[in-house]
Amino acid sequence: MANQGTFVSGQVLTAAELNAFTPLTVVTQSTTQTVATGAFATMLYNTETIDVSDWHSTTTNTGRITPNVSGIYLATFNMPTGTTTTRNAARILKNGTYIVKTDISATVTEISTTTFVSMNGTTDYFEIFYYQDKGGVAL
Repeated sequence: MANQGTFVSGQVLTAAELNAFTPLTVVTQSTTQTVATGAFATMLYNTETIDVSDWHSTTTNTGRITPNVSGIYLATFNMPTGTTTTRNAARILKNGTYIVKTDISATVTEISTTTFVSMNGTTDYFEIFYYQDKGGVAL
């Protein structure tokens, strides 16, 4: 079987080989998380919609996604803000350092941010942080 990303010209892959690797994790919250005013909070995810490669845990570091295959990944965050606020911000962090942020100083009811993230497949992880200025907001 070919390794992910090492295909050669003329190579033919079987359906089993194509289906053997699905680099996808989708996580959500099924409970309420309160975000304090004026501070970034790690978004925590207790539900795995898709996690075929075991990149997320619902019991340990529930805000982290840790891909176990090196590569470049698309990280996307989208959420209703739960209220209208005058400032919302979302950050995607890699290993605790933010790499992209969306900062909106306007009344919005939804926020999103997306970026590509290069991951080493062993120790790299990414997280989403959220900020609001309305008062303790339950999301």
